[in-house]
Amino acid sequence: MLKLSKSELNQLLKFKGYGNLNGGVWFLGIEEKLPTNLIRNRELRTRLRFESPMDLAKAQTILGREILTAKTKTWNWMSKFALALLHPAYDWKDRATTRFYKAEYLGRSNGKTFLWELFPLPAASKKTNPCREEYRTRDDYDRQVLPARIRWISDAIKRHKPRYIIIYGASRKYRDLISEVGALLVKKVGRGELYRYKTTKILLFSFFSRGLSLNQVGRVLRLLKDDRIRDHLKGWILLSA
Repeated sequence: MLKLSKSELNQLLKFKGYGNLNGGVWFLGIEEKLPTNLIRNRELRTRLRFESPMDLAKAQTILGREILTAKTKTWNWMSKFALALLHPAYDWKDRATTRFYKAEYLGRSNGKTFLWELFPLPAASKKTNPCREEYRTRDDYDRQVLPARIRWISDAIKRHKPRYIIIYGASRKYRDLISEVGALLVKKVGRGELYRYKTTKILLFSFFSRGLSLNQVGRVLRLLKDDRIRDHLKGWILLSA
C-alpha cells in the first residue's frame, strides 16, 4: 500500500515535464511508462525529489537509469526531430549524431526542447490505474485528472508559444487539447494531422516509433518547415491575435 499525503500527491499530479518550457520544440505523449507495476511505490516516492520542470538526464540519474541505455526508441525519434527542426546543419538521420544529441541535449533544463505527458503519473499501461489508493478505477483517474491537465497544457502553449509541438501516440484525448487551444487544422499527413495555433505548428502523429521510417519522417519534417503554411494562414493568425 502506497501512502502519500495530500501535498505529495498534489506535487506528483502537477509535474510539468522535462526540459525547457521556453524551448522551440515540445513533445507531448500520453504518460510515462513504468517497466512494471512492482516498482510503482518506489518510483512515485523517488519522483517526489523531482523539480518541475525537471532536467531529463538528472531525472534518470535519480531514478537509477541511463539515457543511452534506455530501451525506448521514442527519445531517438525526438532527437531526430529536434535536430532537423532546430539544427539543420547536422544530419538528423545519422545514428551517432542522434545518440549524442539524446545524451547531451534532449530535455535539458537549459536546452531547446521540452518533454511532457497528458497524464502526470507513470503507469504500466494506458489501462493501469497509477494510484489506486486515491482513484477507484483508471476511468476515475482519467476523469478527475485530465480536465485540469488539459487546461494547464493549453495555457502553457499560449504563454510560451513554442515553434513546434509534436504530439505522438494514438489517442482521442488529444482532440480535447486541440479544441482547448483553438488550433486550426491545416493539412492531413500520412500518419496524422498538422494544426496551427498562431505562430505554433502542432503535429498530431498517430505513431512515433513503431513502424516509422526515415522517409516518412523526412516528408513530415519538410511539411513542418514549409513557410508557405504561415502565408496561407496569415489572415486567420491576424484575426486570432
